[in-house]
Amino acid sequence: MQNFQTSSMKMTETEFSESLTVRIAFLDVGQADTIVVTSPQTHEAIVLDCVNPKAVLDYLKQEEILYLRGIIATHLHADHYSGIIGLLENQHLVPGMSSCEVVAFNEVFHQGNLQRLLQDEDCHSLGYGGPSTALGQLLEWRKQNKLRYAAFQAQAGQLPITGTLIKSFHLLHPYAAEYRSLESKGLNNTSIVLRLSASGSSALLTGDIEPEGWQYLQGNHPALQSDVLKFPHHGAWKDADAEKLIDGIQPSIVVISVGSEGHEKYQHPNAHVFDALVKRPHIRVLCTQATDQCRASVFSIRKDVLSKMGTQASKAGYPVLGSKKGCPCAGTVIIELSDHARVLQPEIHFHRESIIKTYFTSHKCII
Repeated sequence: MQNFQTSSMKMTETEFSESLTVRIAFLDVGQADTIVVTSPQTHEAIVLDCVNPKAVLDYLKQEEILYLRGIIATHLHADHYSGIIGLLENQHLVPGMSSCEVVAFNEVFHQGNLQRLLQDEDCHSLGYGGPSTALGQLLEWRKQNKLRYAAFQAQAGQLPITGTLIKSFHLLHPYAAEYRSLESKGLNNTSIVLRLSASGSSALLTGDIEPEGWQYLQGNHPALQSDVLKFPHHGAWKDADAEKLIDGIQPSIVVISVGSEGHEKYQHPNAHVFDALVKRPHIRVLCTQATDQCRASVFSIRKDVLSKMGTQASKAGYPVLGSKKGCPCAGTVIIELSDHARVLQPEIHFHRESIIKTYFTSHKCII
């Protein structure tokens, strides 16, 4: 699989990375984030956050991945990292895939406020209960694997991950010099923000960054226009100006990783985020799961939706992956970055006619 560097086309590594096709899979994992970035040409993968290791492993098998270049936790809230150790322990289940090369995350600086920082403001993340918890296991893994751990803060130089796929990644946030200030505003604002670009299209992956952190990001990178926006924090943008955020990115596709469970408590996605999106009908909105904003008691139709999605997926060649909880809307979203950003899953007509119009009668997106 290393022959791409010495092929008969005599293509340099830089030229190859510029022509690389990149796929981004936003796995349906409920009220959490799990993203897998792959290249079908180089059989590489980089995992961004992980709460459902089985879904990740199934997707890596499907994509015939041989090189797991890295696992990145955007920040240390459990709905972003809790499955990383499970993924590391079971990576051997992917046939022919080499072991993960790097695990990257940024440590909590203000240790005196550890418990407060590790609990999200809307209380949908878990605190640190000691060595037996997912965070304890992750920190113990780092202790035992010092050479495979990397902090991930924007600075001069190459990212600490090898291979060709990483050349499509641009680390925008956080800067080391701003990290303490960002953390004091909440751990979400320290979220690793990455921009992926490939063959003329791009995607902005924003973790759980909130308005305070966004101001830092925009100050450092005023030109953030991208074809795909992973909306921050499961569609929660508090009372900030979601329209200004969207207009600054100018996306044609917006993905919201959100769960049916807990909507009454968390109110994700926020209603004003939907209001901003529906004013821009050129944007295709894809929520991994539906909430009671889109239909009363979405759980009552879960079985029917899954059945239809399974039938469609078998035809398209993409199995239904993801959470055993919640009711999918788009389900696992797969987007390919090539000459333009293209949604591979869900297929647009099927998603609109057979899922949204059929089941989600009070949907909040323009279709």
